[in-house]
Amino acid sequence: AVRRQALLDGDVGTNSQLERLRINFDPSAAADAAELPTLGLGGDSGAALTLRADTIEILNSGDLEGDLEGDRPDTTTPPHIPRASLASTVFKRFGDLTIVADDFAMGMGEKLSVAGDLSITARTPAGGGHATLGDLSALAIEVNSDLISIQRRAGGQYIDSNGAIRSDSGVDYVANTIDFTGTIELTGDGANPIFGVQDPRSVPAWMSPYPTFQSQPNGEPLSAANFAIPPGGYASLVDLHPSGGSGDDPSTMFIESEVVPLPAAWVAAPWLPFNHASVEELGIDVQPMSPGEYRSQLNGATVIDDLGQGMMTWDGDPLQISDARVEGTEAARAVALLNELLGPRHGRALRVRSALQNALDQYLRTSGARRVVGFELRRFVKNRPSSLFAAYKALEDLDLLFALHRGLGLTPGEYRPIQAGWLEAIRPEGITTRELAEAIQPSRYVRGSDVLDIFGE
Repeated sequence: AVRRQALLDGDVGTNSQLERLRINFDPSAAADAAELPTLGLGGDSGAALTLRADTIEILNSGDLEGDLEGDRPDTTTPPHIPRASLASTVFKRFGDLTIVADDFAMGMGEKLSVAGDLSITARTPAGGGHATLGDLSALAIEVNSDLISIQRRAGGQYIDSNGAIRSDSGVDYVANTIDFTGTIELTGDGANPIFGVQDPRSVPAWMSPYPTFQSQPNGEPLSAANFAIPPGGYASLVDLHPSGGSGDDPSTMFIESEVVPLPAAWVAAPWLPFNHASVEELGIDVQPMSPGEYRSQLNGATVIDDLGQGMMTWDGDPLQISDARVEGTEAARAVALLNELLGPRHGRALRVRSALQNALDQYLRTSGARRVVGFELRRFVKNRPSSLFAAYKALEDLDLLFALHRGLGLTPGEYRPIQAGWLEAIRPEGITTRELAEAIQPSRYVRGSDVLDIFGE
């Protein structure tokens, strides 16, 4: 029975067959995490340590005397009661830990941390091996058992390697690599387990049903230094929790890394749902990647050079770009909207220009302005959706078209000359191309309350 701290400095059960190794933590000990009973393994030695027995149990006893006597007359008392420590309750400061048993069990809320590699094996010839797990933290975790029971628990608190107290959502497993071999079942109440690994973008099939995160936000591997708790009375190691981005949202990953790693495998660009003739209406000529570029992408990444020549003044010819750069859905929407607004080959541009000319003339007469302020013209039209409906709809559609065009994947140096050509085709007399662009997209030229006044947001 352990009332404060137990220490096992060497191997257990390796020289002779041991039937049972049970560590009973005293539930009446102080609730302060720094005072909770713990089990330390290996002392200050960095040598690997092995625990071997038919049955190994590490739990917070619900009936300490009954456990010590091997009998439990009070059957209403649970064999162990949950606890929630801020730090690990079982720990090895240096080196690797190997646990071999037919039946290995941790009590609910027990936390095992190893500043090395952790291996747990629970196999029998008849297939009755059983590993019951609480929270695990190590540099590498390997669990090989006929049946693996993950004990869910209620959320609690933990102390991190900086000494700060933080909240968690329940049981979790954190290491550079984690390998569970065997049938997995979830027991207890609480959230499903969380797994933290160095790179959660590629995890084994058994881990895919569970939330996965980076063990660290910088994507670096864990080291023994990550397990240390600042001085302050804690005898054990940190119970690690994943602090990096989610494997389900790669955009949250590597946020503290100076160099973002390339994807492990190439994901093909979305199919382009249009023919080349129609997409040329957007001023671009989509070209397939070269064989060399395809080979580079298959290996992880490629450099595509679509640098245009003489693009400061667009000559009207479609700009050749790689199909790997174009987002197909946005392109299809942009083509449809451009044809609706300006018509094929800009055949309806005169109609749009006439509607804008009418709106511009009314704006100048009403305001008495000597020059056009683009966002003021947009506000003038937006406040008259009935009397200036044609201009109102044209400006709204142009705003959306230009946004879709920017979203195709083009650079500003590529889309600006193309859009300048469209503006010139519909520009009425008395307004510059720049002023018309501001009227179509005021939020890209003006900041602050004036824009909010235009859109009422």
